[in-house]
Amino acid sequence: FPSQISLPTHKSNHELEVNIQTFSVQLFQKCAISFRAIPKILQTTADCLKRPLETCHFTSVINWCLKVGLYQLKSISRSEEPWTAIIDASIQQGTKKAFVVLKVPTYIMKNRTHALALQDVEVADLTVHERLNGDIIAGLLTPLFEKLGAPSQILSDGGSDIAKGIQLTQALMTNMLPHSLDIGHTFANILKRNYEKQTLFNELVSFAGKVGAKLRQTLAAWITPNKQRTKGRFQSISQLANWAQNTFKYCQEHLQDHDDATKALLQSQFVDNVNNESLVLFSQQFQLDCQVLNDIQKEVKNNGLSEASYKKSIECISSSSASSAIKEETEQYLSQSLAQLTKYKIETGLLSTDVIESLFGKIKFIMARSPSKEFNKLCLLLPMMTGTFDENLIETAISEIMISDLKKWEEDNIGNTLLKEKRKNFAKLKLDDDVPIDANNLLALAA
Repeated sequence: FPSQISLPTHKSNHELEVNIQTFSVQLFQKCAISFRAIPKILQTTADCLKRPLETCHFTSVINWCLKVGLYQLKSISRSEEPWTAIIDASIQQGTKKAFVVLKVPTYIMKNRTHALALQDVEVADLTVHERLNGDIIAGLLTPLFEKLGAPSQILSDGGSDIAKGIQLTQALMTNMLPHSLDIGHTFANILKRNYEKQTLFNELVSFAGKVGAKLRQTLAAWITPNKQRTKGRFQSISQLANWAQNTFKYCQEHLQDHDDATKALLQSQFVDNVNNESLVLFSQQFQLDCQVLNDIQKEVKNNGLSEASYKKSIECISSSSASSAIKEETEQYLSQSLAQLTKYKIETGLLSTDVIESLFGKIKFIMARSPSKEFNKLCLLLPMMTGTFDENLIETAISEIMISDLKKWEEDNIGNTLLKEKRKNFAKLKLDDDVPIDANNLLALAA
């Protein structure tokens, strides 16, 4: 198929040159649509503009994107500019998990008013493993930091394996590397320590679950809470707090606004709990604690941690009606984090790993379309979903990276996959092509 097509513009008689390869890569990178949809979009565009176009196969689009990813990964090099390493490992998919290190310029949060985006970071390292522990992680980080230079700050979510790996790496490095913990996971742990074992909290969680089960397929389904996460529940627990506060208040003030059928449904689930003063008061305090931590997170995620954002956060927690235990633990975390950054002369430091969580979320969304749903060579899409690149870089990557390079990277980093194993073992079946496979034939083969 032609690499260039000429598309007419509506404003002039000039023609617009479009490179199919770069256009396809940018469609995937910017729109996150499926690979199979891209050739259809190209063909639909050509049909609408009444221009002939021999479209490409979706596997070609996959290979182009993977080439850009591998090119980006290989292009990471040492620089004199201070950088922050954001480290995380994904939740296991199939038999494997991905270990990723993001490279972020340290200055990026200075004078910033919004949180990090994927275009602000680069994938410095990407490996896939069946298991990870502190020793393996240290064995990955040490050569990486020797190649790129020691980061001015390391940021992680506080997982035990990663924390151990960072600790072992610090012991091997000449200069001590400051290790900061993600503010979202830290605040979730603070809420967990203060609420998990409280009787009223467990009553509220149980009540929300029962409301969801009873009303989800009724006229009153709109009032049901979002389904709660079973793992990492406290990461999004403020949704439960806001729901409880809103529903209790709504049932106290607006229950009579509904028809008899809806009113009966709401009364059957809420009246007893609305009249339970202790549970209502508990939900109010719970919501206040969640809200103040959310406000502080918003400040630090958007502006980084500096003297200015620290003062705003302390003022926020001090003037709030949050419980004393929440206040104490929050102030301690913020003061320790700022002291560490000040010690290493970092004016504005990162305290949020949201950007790497967003990156993992994208790759899991893409891999969910795969029948095997496991980490495979599509991991190379991670580097091409970060940073900024133009058409020239895409063209260079596609021309310089060969299919053999992709296969070698897959052999070195992924190894065997469930799909390969399935194909290898099913290939042992020697079935007669002339015999139709039906239930009787399968029974005969089994016998």
